[in-house]
Amino acid sequence: MILLMRYSKASSNKQHSRCGFIRLDGRNIVYVAVLSRRAKHVRLSLEPGGRLKVVLPSGRRKYSIPDILEKNRRWIIKNLDNLSRKNRPDFPLTFADGSALPLLNSLYRIKIIPVTGNTESFRWNGRFLELRLRDRTPSRVRTAVIVWYKEMSRLYLDRRIPVLSAKMMVRPGAVRVKNQRTLWGSCSRKGNLNFNWRLMLLTPETADYLIIHELAHLLHLNHSKRFWHTIEKYCPEYKKHKAELREKNSWLEQP
Repeated sequence: MILLMRYSKASSNKQHSRCGFIRLDGRNIVYVAVLSRRAKHVRLSLEPGGRLKVVLPSGRRKYSIPDILEKNRRWIIKNLDNLSRKNRPDFPLTFADGSALPLLNSLYRIKIIPVTGNTESFRWNGRFLELRLRDRTPSRVRTAVIVWYKEMSRLYLDRRIPVLSAKMMVRPGAVRVKNQRTLWGSCSRKGNLNFNWRLMLLTPETADYLIIHELAHLLHLNHSKRFWHTIEKYCPEYKKHKAELREKNSWLEQP
């Protein structure tokens, strides 16, 4: 268990609060502990942003914050998980006839056309992805849709990477589209770039940030201040896009 604290004083009621974070079950949990004249018992609550609030009765009794949080470990973890699920953006894909297929700022629909024999194929036709399938189960439709998204990712990256790399004056190596379950993108020491096909579910601005992020690793193979200064130079609103990716990290586990 790791516990860090800093102290502040509320100007209105001259009550002290303790702020910091504690590590429980491998998670860094931010908390604020507040003394209250009205409180008769210790109370725990979670704020909308996920910060843990601990209300303590004021008086002569001394409280051990680590002991209180450790004692309520199960409650804390359970409610953090519930909050995370509540705030998690829904994965935007379902795999059935007529389902929507977001593609950057565009929207397409699945159109399933039954076929017989070994003539399965897909065709991008106007606002529809026509899937000519013999097997029309959700798993088969999902496979075909992901193949399409990978193809769209390659087309998009082939167009955007030369533009952005020219601005940044870098030369990437091989560019690959993958089905990674933990990463939106990566850059190897040899300068090869990998991107997750799910980047096509993002806004164009956030997709560009992702590309700029990986291209910046060709200059700084780390996340140093110089790296982030490079990001900011080519993507001034990078913090907003970085937050969007973090909010949608659960999409990497789907489908």
